[in-house]
Amino acid sequence: MTNKIYIIGGGRSGKSFLGEQLSQKTGIKHYDLDEIEFVEIGVIERDAVSKKVELDKILLSDTWIIEGAYTEEWVFPALKKTDMIIWLDTPPLTKLSRFFRKIISKGKREMRGFYGRGKLVLGLKHKEWDRSRSCYQKLLEPFKEKTTILKSKKDIDNFLNMEVCNPKP
Repeated sequence: MTNKIYIIGGGRSGKSFLGEQLSQKTGIKHYDLDEIEFVEIGVIERDAVSKKVELDKILLSDTWIIEGAYTEEWVFPALKKTDMIIWLDTPPLTKLSRFFRKIISKGKREMRGFYGRGKLVLGLKHKEWDRSRSCYQKLLEPFKEKTTILKSKKDIDNFLNMEVCNPKP
């Protein structure tokens, strides 16, 4: 069984969904990097030292599932220590659809602090989408032997049914 899993992808790509599903299937605790990046999500960012301290606490565990969209240097220790990286390379229209569904279900007021909304809409522009994908490709290049790329809900469902996600009795 894989004990240390890192899920990466853009906003509304399905990171939290996959992290929660894997956590339920494996019993491994799931962590959202937004809670390390921000003191108040989307509003107040933590300083670099605080982020490192919080991430290091998680990395000391024998098992973890970490998910986030971050490509900055502070996430490198987690990428190095992980057994498996899952890149959710979801198409921009899928992410935009999920964004609007979330606004409808949560209400506009609930989305006030959603820091990714502007970037998500910009992501529809081909060049912005390519830059984002290129950034993830460059970040994950040194770890390609332990990276799995999932592009759709069907890919995620198939992945969740694989033996690697199911703990042995």
